[in-house]
Amino acid sequence: MCFPAHAAESQLPTAEISKEALATVASRAGQIGTINSIEAVASTAGAAAVAFNPDTVAVPEREANVPVTMWVAHGEFDDTLAKTPPGVNTPTGTVVAFILNQEERVAAIYVGNTAPALSSLGNPEDFSSPTDSAIVARAAHALPKPPRVRAIVTRAAHGLPKSSRVRARAATWGNNCKYATNHCYFVSGWYGGSSEETEGSWEQQDTTALDVPDSSAGDFVDMEQWVWMDSSGTKWMESGQQGGEGKGCCSLWWFWAMEYGGGKYYQYVDAPYVWEVAKNHWNNYTLKSTNPTEGIWCNYVGEVDPGTEQHYCFSGWPVYVHDVEAGAEVADEEMPSFSAEQLMARQPEGYNGLGEGWFGWPYSKRYNSSSPELCGGYMGPTPGDIYYGTC
Repeated sequence: MCFPAHAAESQLPTAEISKEALATVASRAGQIGTINSIEAVASTAGAAAVAFNPDTVAVPEREANVPVTMWVAHGEFDDTLAKTPPGVNTPTGTVVAFILNQEERVAAIYVGNTAPALSSLGNPEDFSSPTDSAIVARAAHALPKPPRVRAIVTRAAHGLPKSSRVRARAATWGNNCKYATNHCYFVSGWYGGSSEETEGSWEQQDTTALDVPDSSAGDFVDMEQWVWMDSSGTKWMESGQQGGEGKGCCSLWWFWAMEYGGGKYYQYVDAPYVWEVAKNHWNNYTLKSTNPTEGIWCNYVGEVDPGTEQHYCFSGWPVYVHDVEAGAEVADEEMPSFSAEQLMARQPEGYNGLGEGWFGWPYSKRYNSSSPELCGGYMGPTPGDIYYGTC
């Protein structure tokens, strides 16, 4: 069950704003840029989600009152570690925000130029004391920075103008597939053009094998769908299931992410916003426009076709889209091992509910964008039904 976002009030949060959590935030933020200041507040998952993304219009009741903490770091950031569709720029901004769960793992990330309003959740704690500054400094340098971000740090320290992309080190596999600088993709696309309006995309996913060697460092394998919200490629939404990203080598979790363009990137990758799902099992994920006159899209997840449990809903999108892609995004310093099957369907204009109007892709375009070690093909009966993995 979901309720309007304005009803998601923070209720006696018990999550702790600890020095260990501060170190976690500083470490992750320090990987992607320079940190000038950090502040935090304790809250609950529903209220934090609304402050995190003001375009949130509905939150699920199941997790609304779970305690979390929200952290905001100010500085200069270029998140080369972010989830992105093939061919788009990495998110950049002067703010990176994190929601941490009770286990002090990163549950959600925002990158942009406008800081979430922490004061709407309570009285933020500012980490500016000498002791806090020392924790931030040590944690921010604990993990290696991607080459591109090392250049940002150097420019910030010396007041130098921006330079061109820093060349990455030689890759260990897959024609330069790297977590920090170059994600690799296997992609199948349905491109409807201006005459084909789509108001929903439904995927069925079955991951049959999964091993992500560098999960503890944040490396990941995503199996997903991308819904393109504009023709320029600056606005998009994605959902699916993933391995890695700090949750172990071989467990499978669902996730979603989105980019509004102009410095508004979000990803949701850990509890309480998502949860572990089964391998060797068909899981359902749907991205759906729910209002024929307003641009509100919701994500759905579930055992029953086409994923009938409504999760979060967001405004600020077009009512209809034209292009959808499906496949894998791989970001791992070591070659992972995985295999998956994915069935895709679209809902054309005119079907406002989930119960009808789903059709397999009538055609698709497939390409393996960057790695000879990502293989796959069509499994039928429709062109959007694909299999892929490492080979």
